[in-house]
Amino acid sequence: MLTLTQPVTKIVFDKKPAPPVKMTPAERKYFNAMKLVAKEIEKILKSTLTSVTKAKGIKAISLLKKYSKTLTKWSNKTVATMFYNVDKDNKKKWDKLSAKMSQELKKELSRPPEKAWMQKYMDDNVGLIKSIPIDAAKRVHKLIKENQYVGLRSTDLIDEIMRIGSISENKAKMIARTETSRYSTALTQMRSESIGADWYIWKAVGDFRTRKGHKRMDGVVVSWNDPPSPEKLVGEKAYGEYHAGETFNCRCYPEVLLSSSDISWPAKVYFNGRIQQMNQRDFEKLVKITNRTRRAA
Repeated sequence: MLTLTQPVTKIVFDKKPAPPVKMTPAERKYFNAMKLVAKEIEKILKSTLTSVTKAKGIKAISLLKKYSKTLTKWSNKTVATMFYNVDKDNKKKWDKLSAKMSQELKKELSRPPEKAWMQKYMDDNVGLIKSIPIDAAKRVHKLIKENQYVGLRSTDLIDEIMRIGSISENKAKMIARTETSRYSTALTQMRSESIGADWYIWKAVGDFRTRKGHKRMDGVVVSWNDPPSPEKLVGEKAYGEYHAGETFNCRCYPEVLLSSSDISWPAKVYFNGRIQQMNQRDFEKLVKITNRTRRAA
């Protein structure tokens, strides 16, 4: 018989990690629209590649490329709808801040984005949607070509090719998350700068899926004129400099800073490639210096 010689200590378990943040309504609608593209790709593959031959592979690739070309008009309409939904959500956030603004600033905010500015984002998104079937065609070509050397059974090769449909859906999901967030950040930046609000607070979701660099940036005050490289700050492979919500699969967002008195001091401020702890007076001095430098440039 076993006897305990030590008192039983209380076991403390870590808190259950918070569930991942759900898609925003605009993101969900955009993803649902693009899922139709993935379904059509799956339909083309199933109807064409009943067995895998070089001739059928060429036909499937041709149909996928042709399908990509037909997407221009539909993509423009789908992206325009996404823009409308994101803009509507973005305006709601600004409405909450409007009580602190003068009528002149409110009037400035009510101006629609410039067409040339919007066209860039429109072209980017249309290109991304049309790239989904093109990527699928490249995968078909690669699998069939590789099979000449590997020699998979026909059924195994067909299974691999049919997986392209789910890969296409995953890409559609990444595009939806990345582009709705990227456009929302761009709208926030444009509206902030139009009223002279040149700084924002980086906000991270903070769940178990949040990247290390983005956790480091959470709560940091950032200038719109000086985007950080979150990965560099934590010694990881860098993906360039960008603002909250601007990189792939990023769920962070910028919180507009209208006045230095809107936050508690001391606070973390990103400046000169690093995060620094500052008091309010030092931050206000920094703002004056950066404003003078920008005007002189």
